Amino acid sequence: MPPELTLEQADLARQMHAAGYPAPSVATMLKVATTTVYRRVRRPPDVVEN
Repeated sequence: MPPELTLEQADLARQMHAAGYPAPSVATMLKVATTTVYRRVRRPPDVVEN
């Protein structure tokens, strides 16, 4: 199964969340579940999924 977000989208999600956007808003903009955003925000950017 492919990742829900590309590396670029995951980086954008981290940046937006760090800038103060709430995770549900980021999720809506990226068209993914809120839990997906939380997982990406908490995961270091250099971790790559298989």
